[in-house]
Amino acid sequence: MRFLTQRRNLILIGMLVIFETIHIFTLFGRSNLLAGGDNYTYLQLGRGELYPYTWDVYVPFGGRTYSMPNLLGLPLLTSVFSFVPAWLLQRLLLALLYILKYIGFAKLVSLISKRISPFALIPAVLLFVFNAFATLNPFALFPLMFGAYLPFSLYYFIKLYYSSKVNLALLTKLVLLSVLFSSLNSNLPLAITIFIPQLLFVGAMYKCVNRISVINIGLYYFFFAIVNIWWVLPLLSYFFEAAVDVVTGGSWFSAINAGALFLNFRFIGQWAWYSSHYLYQYYPFNIYYDLPVVILITYLIVFAAFIEGFRRDQNRAVKLIHSYFLLLAFASLFLVGGSRQPFGFVYELFFNAIPGLKVFREPFTKFGELYVLAISGLFYMFLLNIEKRLHGMRKYLVFVVVLVFVLVATKPALFGEHVWDRWNGSVRTFRVSIPSYWLEFEEYLKTDFRDARILTVPRASYGSAWNWPQGISSADDIAVNFVAGGNNIIRNPLSILSSGELIDAVFKNPNVTVKYLAMLGVTYVLRENDLDWRYAGTTITSPSQVDSLILLMGLVPIREFGDFTAEKLLRIPNWEPDINLRNELYVQLYGRPALIMYGFGTNIEVPLIYATTNYIIARINQSGIIDTVSLDSYEPKSALYTLGDRHFPSSQNQSDMAYMMSVAGVREKIELSNQSLVWNKGWLWPEVNVSPIEAKYKLVPIKEAIELMRVSGDYKKKIDLLVWYAAKRVTEISKYDIAYDEKVTLAKNYSDGINQVTEILRGMPVRDRSRDYWEVVKKAVMYMKRSNEMLKVSQVYNNDIAQAYDEFFSWVTDEANILCGELCYEIEAPTSGEYRVLVDKNYTQNFELKSFGVNDVKSRSTIFSADITKGQAAGTETFWMLLGKVNLENQKVYKLNLDVSGAPNLLDPSEWLAYTGIDGVEPFSLKLSPQSVVPGYSYRFSTPVGKNDEKVPDIVLWSDYVKYKRISNWEANQKYKISFDYSAYKGGLGYSIVEEVPDYKDYYNKLKSSNGTDFATTTIKKVNVTRELEANPLVYEREECTKQGECLSHYEKEIDARRDAVGAYLYIYAFPDLGDLASVTVKNLRVEKVMEPKILLVREVDNAVQAAPSVSFDKINPTKYVVHISNVKAPYTLVFNDSYNQAWRLHYNGREVASGQHYRVNGFANSWYIKPQDMDNQPDYELTLEFAPQRTFEIFLWVMIVSACASVLLLFSNWLAGKFRISADE
Repeated sequence: MRFLTQRRNLILIGMLVIFETIHIFTLFGRSNLLAGGDNYTYLQLGRGELYPYTWDVYVPFGGRTYSMPNLLGLPLLTSVFSFVPAWLLQRLLLALLYILKYIGFAKLVSLISKRISPFALIPAVLLFVFNAFATLNPFALFPLMFGAYLPFSLYYFIKLYYSSKVNLALLTKLVLLSVLFSSLNSNLPLAITIFIPQLLFVGAMYKCVNRISVINIGLYYFFFAIVNIWWVLPLLSYFFEAAVDVVTGGSWFSAINAGALFLNFRFIGQWAWYSSHYLYQYYPFNIYYDLPVVILITYLIVFAAFIEGFRRDQNRAVKLIHSYFLLLAFASLFLVGGSRQPFGFVYELFFNAIPGLKVFREPFTKFGELYVLAISGLFYMFLLNIEKRLHGMRKYLVFVVVLVFVLVATKPALFGEHVWDRWNGSVRTFRVSIPSYWLEFEEYLKTDFRDARILTVPRASYGSAWNWPQGISSADDIAVNFVAGGNNIIRNPLSILSSGELIDAVFKNPNVTVKYLAMLGVTYVLRENDLDWRYAGTTITSPSQVDSLILLMGLVPIREFGDFTAEKLLRIPNWEPDINLRNELYVQLYGRPALIMYGFGTNIEVPLIYATTNYIIARINQSGIIDTVSLDSYEPKSALYTLGDRHFPSSQNQSDMAYMMSVAGVREKIELSNQSLVWNKGWLWPEVNVSPIEAKYKLVPIKEAIELMRVSGDYKKKIDLLVWYAAKRVTEISKYDIAYDEKVTLAKNYSDGINQVTEILRGMPVRDRSRDYWEVVKKAVMYMKRSNEMLKVSQVYNNDIAQAYDEFFSWVTDEANILCGELCYEIEAPTSGEYRVLVDKNYTQNFELKSFGVNDVKSRSTIFSADITKGQAAGTETFWMLLGKVNLENQKVYKLNLDVSGAPNLLDPSEWLAYTGIDGVEPFSLKLSPQSVVPGYSYRFSTPVGKNDEKVPDIVLWSDYVKYKRISNWEANQKYKISFDYSAYKGGLGYSIVEEVPDYKDYYNKLKSSNGTDFATTTIKKVNVTRELEANPLVYEREECTKQGECLSHYEKEIDARRDAVGAYLYIYAFPDLGDLASVTVKNLRVEKVMEPKILLVREVDNAVQAAPSVSFDKINPTKYVVHISNVKAPYTLVFNDSYNQAWRLHYNGREVASGQHYRVNGFANSWYIKPQDMDNQPDYELTLEFAPQRTFEIFLWVMIVSACASVLLLFSNWLAGKFRISADE
């Protein structure tokens, strides 16, 4: 009998393996791997390494390991099965996880009935594994692990809860499961969600609780904590140290209100379920779920499950399990709904109030599996109940019908339709094959490189696409999957620990040099020509733009990998509907290598650990560090400290260093300027007719108080009245000959009014300070200035009045930057002395500087001003022009103003041209005329016609009111501003900037025929921006406009030129109102380049100091280095060029040294200020540099390993004991 049972099980397992083999084949299709998006790490299969360290050298600049739980996931799998090809290993891994999901669900439902029913199990398990919620993550590792772990953990938890004794076997299985699935904890929300069904079960079965169940559950959670603390501590340290602001704040993307209840009810309605991206919807198969028959079937299945949940059963155990699964269904449905009505306010309250719950920002991905498990369990019980009522052929017919229903409900996930395999702009297929040139690059690194820091260009961003033969998209730079041996890819980081600003500066700042790369510790540059730049705006630069960057930095090619021939380019998926954009790919890549490794042209490498006596203090932010480094006097092995950092050496150490001071001017926004502070026409000064000593004057303050109460909800009217009443008090003091005490009272009322105005204006949030707000401030300033001048000549002017006025004016000066002109910078000197004032040459090559001045903010006086002569000497700086020198005092705040000749108007000075084809339209009639008014410009009723899918608009025209001009010197990737004054009495005004871009199809044909020779090419036109402005509101105030003259509105907008623009035109036109003419006036039309000059103030102090000692080091592991110091003669700074972390410690002869002198340096790295006496004045010695948390981690890691081994031995011994008992019984 036992043999037959075993044979039946073997047959079932065999059938399951065959089914899963077919399923895996369907998922993969003909691809090598499934990878892409957030699941890019599958590319590391077969090439990863086991990395048991709490300091991760593979994030940019190194950082705390934030994926420590994953140690027993892909890294362990890859290390153990390194002999298995990656394509086979991934298939085996996914098949195993799916099989575990089947078995786990089968074990869980085995608690419901003594005998597992295939009639109920097969449909229920298919629903559990292939439901519509599963389409969101077709092959993602963590969701699959969660789906496998969830039923197993709940099964053993329930058995443990009902155990009649302290059950070590069940405890061991639960603990061992937590170890085997520990990599799931890298997705913390899913790891937490595992415990929700367990806690709900305890709550639902509270009447069954007893002393044994309490002990069992307590022991389970205790042992769970013990064997998992090895990853818990590093993860908590990471969150509390680096990610706490993100996890507890609101900067993360959130979709807590996505979907709808009626959709979630049948397992659909994820984020963007009906949304589109570029050419396709995110879920192209969503239309299938809206077919009437599918809607009916999916609702029937769920309704059947809920009906079973409410069914009364005489068996108490069955009734309890019904109640539990029903509770789990409702609880999980509530959680999946997030913040949606009707009960979503509870979720939102906890989500916003409790720190750390921001990780549950996508509730459908975190709790959907709980709902699916509950419904699948109830559906199993429903089918089990149905089976009891059926016999013979009827039973098989019903089974077939139910199975067909489930197959209809699960079709997209079951047949692999949910695996994205389309070309969609920046989104590429998940079915990928790794190009051979990336494998060559990987082998090249293995043989020739170790612990290298490699910068990748162009800069990859989240979700970028690579032009592989099948294509791929990735959340991180694809290069991270092909490095090992401590080689670090410096890229746009996903890790919160890393500094994105330091890396971004390489691509944004024209002052980038190899010295800056060396400061970052970069030793090589990897150029990824296969990174697709076309769908990231200006974020990712094209290959031709990367050429300029490489040339600017003077990099030297070392090795090339792969090539883009015409034949290979045609094999790259490129279904872009815009033909010109499609051909741009071929033009940019044709004849280029796929990858290029570069080195520095000069011997400028900065080691990981070095000593220095060159000391720089800079009042700059991280993005400005590159400007200080671009100074010719900068030495690569320096210690650069930013004053904005709380870690900074004390001034007493500066005498030991040769140091330089650097201050970056911070551009100030001008709200009010001295030039704008003039008395407006229409402002009146109050006249008073009642003397303060008259009896009826007592009614004045009452009337004023009532007026203030009436306007209390309108801050502008309230301030207007307060200023007016304050001015009345001043007028009363000046006009009437009254007693001194009366005047003092009036003066106090005046100062109280000023204080109220200051309080109201200060209380206005910065985000709400509109143009109207600053007009109110201006009016208050002008009235108070006049009042103050009148009071100064009176007898009652005192300290209270002066203080109230000074406080108000100081606040206005700070907030509105009154001391500022159009180009104004705030500077604060770190030390007193003479500073060189530098402006970047990139600006001076485009704009003419006239003069500059420096104002002391506190005294409001000008301390320096000078004219700037044309062709002024630039000194010896490569990137900076010297404006002059100025003496500044320590910690004083100054405003530096640049006077610049207005940017030239780039519009062609010739006459406006009428756009061809616009004629024959009657002046007083309307006509819908289908003409290409602006090339590529789409207006009403537009339809695609003609080649290149250009759009031809239907537009209302009047006469020839479409004019155009060429814009001179229009450059790619540059910022411009269009501005004009206009009035539109009738109709409206429209404009469009149309850029010329290369005709890439023509270019590509010539390129292939000329073997890469440079030549001129034709262009086509692309619209950059279009705006339409209708009648401005002032024109309706006809009489007032007539008094003031012509009523004009001002318009201006900044525009970014396309990355490939070679020219541009401005089109401008008028359009009429219905049945009327257009009457439009345009004046002062300008198009100008927008650039913001950078200001740097520099002071060099050359102290006579000893040379830095010699340094060498041995790397023991990523968390420990032995540093050899020799020839120490004076204090020095030791720099460790990994990300700053307080847990890095220096030890000398077993004791920690320089702990109070550990500072952040170079914007990211570690430094220690070391004195000879700290090392017993020894000239030569060794230091141990160690990351302290590693020791604790290793202890708990061994605890886990020993516990896991003991668990396996215990289970094995129990199995052997069971085998012996069976033999004895037989």
